Amino acid sequence: MISKVKRLLTTSPSELSGRARQELWKRLERTPIAFHGSLVSVDRAAREARAFVAGRTVFFPSFRSQIDLAAMARASGSHEREVLEIANGVEQGHVPVLGFGSLEVGTPPRWHVEPVSKREAPRCHWSRVPYLDVQVVGDHKILWEFNRHQYLVTLAQAWRFTGDAHWLATLREHLQSWMAENPVRQGVNWASSLELAYRAISWLWALRIAGAEALPHVGDNVLANVVRMLQAHGRHVERYLSTWFSPNTHLTGEALGLLYLAVALPGLPESARWLALSHTILREQLFVQVSEDGVYFEQATQYHRYTCEIYLHALVLASEVGLPFDAEAVERARRAFVVLRALQRPDGTMALLGDDDGGRLVQLDAEKPHELNGLLTAAASWFGDGTLMPVAASHTQRVWLMGDRPVPPTATRGTRSAAFRAGGLFVMADESPAGGHLTLSCGPHGALSCGHSHSDELSFDLWTGGAPLFVDPGTCAYDGPPRNRFRSTSAHNTLELGGEGVSLPAGPFSWRRRVDAACKSWEDGGSSSRFEGYHDGYTHLSPAARHSRVIWRPARGLWLVEDTVGDAGTHEAIVRWHLSPRASLRPARNLVGAESNEWQHFEIDRQGVGEVSLLIHGARAAHVAPGEISPQYGLCVPSQCLEAIAPGPSVAFLAVIIDWSALQTDGLTICTSNGQVRLSGPRNAGHQPLNGPIGESATLDLAGGRRAWHEFGVPRTAP
Repeated sequence: MISKVKRLLTTSPSELSGRARQELWKRLERTPIAFHGSLVSVDRAAREARAFVAGRTVFFPSFRSQIDLAAMARASGSHEREVLEIANGVEQGHVPVLGFGSLEVGTPPRWHVEPVSKREAPRCHWSRVPYLDVQVVGDHKILWEFNRHQYLVTLAQAWRFTGDAHWLATLREHLQSWMAENPVRQGVNWASSLELAYRAISWLWALRIAGAEALPHVGDNVLANVVRMLQAHGRHVERYLSTWFSPNTHLTGEALGLLYLAVALPGLPESARWLALSHTILREQLFVQVSEDGVYFEQATQYHRYTCEIYLHALVLASEVGLPFDAEAVERARRAFVVLRALQRPDGTMALLGDDDGGRLVQLDAEKPHELNGLLTAAASWFGDGTLMPVAASHTQRVWLMGDRPVPPTATRGTRSAAFRAGGLFVMADESPAGGHLTLSCGPHGALSCGHSHSDELSFDLWTGGAPLFVDPGTCAYDGPPRNRFRSTSAHNTLELGGEGVSLPAGPFSWRRRVDAACKSWEDGGSSSRFEGYHDGYTHLSPAARHSRVIWRPARGLWLVEDTVGDAGTHEAIVRWHLSPRASLRPARNLVGAESNEWQHFEIDRQGVGEVSLLIHGARAAHVAPGEISPQYGLCVPSQCLEAIAPGPSVAFLAVIIDWSALQTDGLTICTSNGQVRLSGPRNAGHQPLNGPIGESATLDLAGGRRAWHEFGVPRTAP
């Protein structure tokens, strides 16, 4: 109650009036009068539908000319096989849902039944559905995902690829069934404005791809009812915008849905208002949600991708309708894609830091949410910016969005290391397929209620030698025990002190304590880079403690990570290293050199990719524990986690990571003030070792040539 009173006292008058207005609408909608408002007539709706399907209204540039999009998509290396596999599954009552794979939903689907728990949501006014109660609804995220109808776009693509009209019959059946089972504002599928916006986008894409040839197979009456239902969707989204509830990708996604409706169905009486409203929201929120250096404000890379998708679609649609965004807004959106390109690893994927809800804005190609080639290719084409070209061009998404619009030549940029200080993301990387890519979180804990943030201060994800090595465990679920487990400090590659996390969760999308991290220094010399940062997440302990981390990449294949806590008192410190599910770790004993017993040595095998050595200095003990990785929402797979433990009061971990497949020498000698250790690579017989002290000044001998590097870490008098 105290918290609610404090919240009320700090709420602006505009928010109070807006929330009150939305609450009043909810109550009025529950009365017998219903207050739905009259929809356009069936005849008018049929005319709107025919004009849109036949291409007489504005949509994406790909539909402006008479080019054969299916043929172009096929020639571009399309996902035709995946399209037909999904379409065949839909006919059998199976729909792909996030990381759960293909789930049985029925034919036609049981629109109110969550397919994993089999719980059926109540049929009542949407405001009375307790969609967050898993005992009543199950996992609402799963239920909403297949009700977004992105697979209807796939059915329309299957029709375009094959010319077989039975795909259109399935599409028509699902549209009719959904409209019959989900009357206006009744049921769980009306409970989130974002879900309505995404469903509207899916319907519009499916109908436009189906084209004028689909009219006899779908029918005027069905199309007219679809337009009337889309009008109801737009009215609901406008009435219940997430201006105060979730002013993040919920708000921008809802605004994009209104923009789609306004552009595609200009004859609706609300379209002019929706056009102006959506354009205003999208422009304003771009500067709220995207930092000056281009990072999305919720500290979640998947939601950064969502934001990039939303704004690419918004820029293209607004330009097509003659209402382009100004140069400042276009540049801010481009910077978001610069960040996305920096996040891309050599295999085309990105690390999933923060929440990953496993979804896409619209499924035009076969990319998974962490795969970026298609989106970056389309963005490079739109912006005309060759620096945005991905590691491997993928043209399917570009073709469906922009037709034959060309892509710019790939601009050579050398290394991709980058520091986005305002947004709190740092990348250490090079462009070589055998090189490494490290993504580090160091900045604000998040934004708003930090609902999509994790307790990942100073945590990192490392891809090296052609495969992931140390990974962020992901999200798994938005409710139940896995929710807090996967977003805890112990679930990330960072230090935990005193058996508790840095930021502590409250509800599923809120925090009881949250801590920001700060970068102290960043240096990038092209072939090497160094980061130093800290957070004060343990200052509430006695004594107050600060965690500092230094990450140094002196050369390809070599990474050094130093964690220090000045005065940990009696608290025990644990640094965890979460391995990719494809990696396995074992203790090794092939150390040679003075005082080598001070080092804990492990070898990591990655199923033929190449072995990696991990050395830990400063740990009392280190052991392998069972772990769990969620590569996509709903999917959890077993993995391994190395835990290095040290008691207080002085904590100083030094980890050395050597990827022998990428290292430019086959031997390595590391010296500290009290000792040294020599490692031998798997193919290093007769080679000279790489020598140098790691401490006040570091000199490394790489492949016969001597190079001086800046100081690593703080001077120490003890190892």
